[in-house]
Amino acid sequence: MPENRELSASGKLAVHGLSEAQKAGENMALEAIVCDATVAESKTSGASDRAKQELPYQLDSTSTIRRGSKDHQSPVFPPWMKSSATTPNPPSLDTLVLESIESTHRALILGFGFLSLMVQCLTHTSAQWYSRNMWDTSIMSVTKKVRKFHIGMALVFQHRVLAFVTIDLLFQPTWARHISDIYIPPNIYTSTVAFLGLVASWIDTVLSGGKSRLACDAIREANQIFYGIGVYTVMELFFMAGLSPFLTVVEVFSSPSRTARFLAAFYTYVREGEENLWSLLRRCVHDGVLAPTTKQRLRYMDWLYVWGKSVVLVSRRMGGLVDGFHSVIDEFTDMAATLCRRDVANLFDVFEPTLIAPALKIGHNFALHIFGEQEWLGMGGDASVGDDPLTVVYRKHGLLQNSTKLAPNFYHPLILDKSELTLARRTTFTFHGQKEMWSVTRNFPPALHAGPQNLGDVPKIREIVGSERHNMLFKSIVENTQGVSIGPLEYCGNGHIVHVGSIPQLAVCKGDPTIPKYFEERMLRGLNRISTKLEAPGRQKRARTGKENKVLVNTLSTLEAGYQRAGTSGGHTGGSENGIEPAPKKRRLNADQRLALHKM
Repeated sequence: MPENRELSASGKLAVHGLSEAQKAGENMALEAIVCDATVAESKTSGASDRAKQELPYQLDSTSTIRRGSKDHQSPVFPPWMKSSATTPNPPSLDTLVLESIESTHRALILGFGFLSLMVQCLTHTSAQWYSRNMWDTSIMSVTKKVRKFHIGMALVFQHRVLAFVTIDLLFQPTWARHISDIYIPPNIYTSTVAFLGLVASWIDTVLSGGKSRLACDAIREANQIFYGIGVYTVMELFFMAGLSPFLTVVEVFSSPSRTARFLAAFYTYVREGEENLWSLLRRCVHDGVLAPTTKQRLRYMDWLYVWGKSVVLVSRRMGGLVDGFHSVIDEFTDMAATLCRRDVANLFDVFEPTLIAPALKIGHNFALHIFGEQEWLGMGGDASVGDDPLTVVYRKHGLLQNSTKLAPNFYHPLILDKSELTLARRTTFTFHGQKEMWSVTRNFPPALHAGPQNLGDVPKIREIVGSERHNMLFKSIVENTQGVSIGPLEYCGNGHIVHVGSIPQLAVCKGDPTIPKYFEERMLRGLNRISTKLEAPGRQKRARTGKENKVLVNTLSTLEAGYQRAGTSGGHTGGSENGIEPAPKKRRLNADQRLALHKM
């Protein structure tokens, strides 16, 4: 399952590409469907030569290729266009004309007139547009081993190609005759009340029994409800909602305030992405291809609150809550006796309502549940209780009056000016439980337990410090490795900018044969150094072993074959480990040498 903003970004890119094609009056009749083979498919007796060579290959009407999750796979080629005993002459693909793309919070829906295609990206899949020249010369000439991603499914049109690029071929294509056959559950931004109904039903289930666990883990795994909330998104939402990531399901969802804060954070997060994400993406689109530079990738840090950051900027009142939270838990650090966290009167959640301001303006009793009826009336709010789904479920369980765990009489004014949100600076903390965790507050000490509920899969929590933590920072990953971090600019199938001399040139993939070969060779060697840990931090540099060198030589040979297939010269502008002399290094002259040169 992709994180919320990653799928949103794919949707915006897909819609933008179609809009550009329609403005140009391009023919959007489907000419071909292309994909990469799995290892097993490439070894079957009927596999095409291109599939055996790890190159993208074209499907035909006899195709049986299916993709999707292990227990629910569906055909890549539209069933109604396949030849069979009953349909020996099916309609040709070019009768399918791409007319529309709808981006939803769960999938992209492509309208082809009498057929629709829903593409669920599931894990590590994203959409990318290529011109036909990029596609034919570069992508089709480079093996998946060199380019480092798969073509899950590519829709080929006369002038451009819409490809779903993926690390692991895990995506779900669903062809349908009628748009009504495609069901997309409601989302919190466009169908708020309907979405709250789904959440209320889920809360009713988790409060009715069973083992409790960390709320952040339960939310991530309830992906049929909280779609798009993955490892980093849930940490961002907990920060916005003022929730410790070490709270359990019962601690969060037996509290109307904590639940409403989490849902208000989710609404605000989705809204921000829908309304403003394109402003980040459009600067990174080069010739129609998403290809962010390192500097552009780093800009996504401005969109993050806590994940991958060494420090966070907060309002003064939020900074005070952080300090107060730590002062309280410090009192219990060395205590032998234990106490339930809910019974510590002055242990307040670290919450800044300005971070969820948009959700406080839409009704649905978010504010009433967050602050409690008495506090909300005192703040001048409307305390008329309606029958929204949250109110109904909490009334059923007798929990409407549960403590908000918010500092009383503290939020005046309710919403701060934007300039006031960055006046205090606090250090973040990094942990590993079931997954990576980032927080502005420390974990609770053993003396403060979650309560009498039957605890189930609560993992051991390990704090990460020092160089290990430094290497996990967003900035460290982007600047110091050739790997990817998190967010919509970190896709496996992104292009990259290569400076050939002083001229920036778009490479649509690793091994792009339109780039002088020396640059691609150098990048592949760099990746090899990282994967073999030749220069790992804290370790002595070493030479490649014979086996490692053989792998590198094979990779470089595969790269060479791509240039030959593309018919490009791959002109060298530098050195090579294959016998080509490197360009001489420029050396600084010392004072005597400069003087001698001046006298000549």
